Amino acid sequence: MIYLLRPRLQHYDWGSPTKIPALLGTEPDGRPVAEAWYGAHFDAPSEVKVDDVWVPLNEFCAQDLERTLGRDGGGRVRTELPYLMKLLASDRPLSIQVHPSPEQARAGFEKEQAQGIARTDPTRSYRDPNAKPETIFALEPFQMLCGFRPADELVRLFEDLAIDGLDPMLTDLRSPVTPVRKAAERLLAIPAGELAGLVAQVAETAPGLTGWDLGWIRHVAELYPADPGVIFALMLNYHVLPEGDAAFLRARTPHAYLSGFGVEIMRSSDNVLRAGLTHKTVRPEELVRIVDWEARSDPVMQPDQEPGGAVLDPGVGAFALHVVDLGGRVDVAAEGPQIVLCLAGGGEISSDGNGHELAKGQAAFVEAAGGPIEMRGEGSFVRATTGTNAPKQ
Repeated sequence: MIYLLRPRLQHYDWGSPTKIPALLGTEPDGRPVAEAWYGAHFDAPSEVKVDDVWVPLNEFCAQDLERTLGRDGGGRVRTELPYLMKLLASDRPLSIQVHPSPEQARAGFEKEQAQGIARTDPTRSYRDPNAKPETIFALEPFQMLCGFRPADELVRLFEDLAIDGLDPMLTDLRSPVTPVRKAAERLLAIPAGELAGLVAQVAETAPGLTGWDLGWIRHVAELYPADPGVIFALMLNYHVLPEGDAAFLRARTPHAYLSGFGVEIMRSSDNVLRAGLTHKTVRPEELVRIVDWEARSDPVMQPDQEPGGAVLDPGVGAFALHVVDLGGRVDVAAEGPQIVLCLAGGGEISSDGNGHELAKGQAAFVEAAGGPIEMRGEGSFVRATTGTNAPKQ
């Protein structure tokens, strides 16, 4: 069966008040709309329409797990929808954040459960036992930071900045052993009273450095004038994803979205450790423990082609994102539980004689027990499915 699906909206302060409402066809109410969640995570489950009644997706799936969610690659009935898809619209930077590996997530979740910290407590870092690798697909040019610059590149950058207060970090970066970690630990230990002056010097100096694309740092510093995340951000690679491109963010990789509008898909998790650019809880010791301190290459993904469009599958098993441009009819194999969202135009999605017309901004949930899907129309869609366990990069 196929059911109409509506998302849960998240009104975080960094969100755009207009971009998600424009896609969904709703009137802006002045509040920022940062994310629209399409999934069954307990924090904010989407709702499916069953007999004219809207039901939380997690509760609906729990009524018959095998029919709705199917079986995993090992033949076990799934107990949860493994992915979470979001529309994400950022008018200002998100926090610099890191998501744990599977082992770290399980251990952290069990520890905080044992400590009796409520899963909704704002100081909690591990809200579920899952890792959170993620892919972002740009619906418009998307600015982001991802992964550490190489230590030798950071040495050149800090030398060019020539700010006395950064000299101890520069010494750390010249170390032959764990240079980036040492510099970051020192940064996160700087007393709050010393940060405002240091951030101001960075904001004044960095944008004018020849050979470095650091104009964005001034805006970040204006928003967070005494935050170590401003300097931490300099240590990360800066990327601009053109519309239609995508990036894969591995677990343990520090990253931050600076601005843009896109579709994000991830393992169904809300585990976050923050390094700065935030008013939320920062746990430096835990962050340092779980981060991957190695430099990372360009995170941009190369899609595979399939009938009707492209598939972005990072090979982590939990998720893949299919980008479909209908020009008539596309037939889709049964691929477990699916979420389909119309981005533009419209079309009909049907399976086993059951179907729905989807216009721009409308979505549907497809049960795992259904047969092949037929899509007809002239619209642009994204489909969330489970993925493969064959890493692509």
